[in-house]
Amino acid sequence: MCGNCGSCKGNFRSVDITREAQIILSCVKRVRDAIGYNVGANLLGNILRGSRNKRVQELGLDKISTYGLMKDRSRSDIHAMLDHLEAEGYLRTEQEHQSVFLTPAAGEVLYRGKTVSMLVKQTLEPETPVTETAKLTADDAQLFDALKELRLELAKKAEIPAFVVFSNATLADMAKKKPTTMSEFKKVSGVGEIKAAWYGAAFLERIQSYLDENI
Repeated sequence: MCGNCGSCKGNFRSVDITREAQIILSCVKRVRDAIGYNVGANLLGNILRGSRNKRVQELGLDKISTYGLMKDRSRSDIHAMLDHLEAEGYLRTEQEHQSVFLTPAAGEVLYRGKTVSMLVKQTLEPETPVTETAKLTADDAQLFDALKELRLELAKKAEIPAFVVFSNATLADMAKKKPTTMSEFKKVSGVGEIKAAWYGAAFLERIQSYLDENI
């Protein structure tokens, strides 16, 4: 350490940001899939934070699966992670228009579970969430596992990370509430209108199948 730059100063330590990296990389891909071209870091940040920015809405990017998935993170946090992912070779910025692209290496993180670490200050480190599965009964845990299997099937089919379908917390709430109708399904924490339309039928069928076999 030379002590002459900000990177060496302060209370920095290595933190696993694999989940955040998967969200960011997936967002770059989803934007490209949705509108046919890549966009810059500022617009990506707005999408990830769930901004109601006029351009986000005009392009329909408030409808993609990664919209708002990092709404709990600051703009500076997200830009720091974008910079880090570029430095690590997972993203590249096209200089003329400042558009952000995936590199071939991004697939290692998105689809093959490669971990990503980053030196961050304490304020950038995500808080450790309470493990939702610890609150489940044995029966609920069995359904939770079945829902995780379905999530993985859907994610592989759509070529997206599993958490983009639903988080573990949402699956845990689903296992506890056991919805059997679409109106009940929409009351599960983390299920909105869009994801209900995309995934509701498949999850309701799996829940009903579990209930038929076990109750």
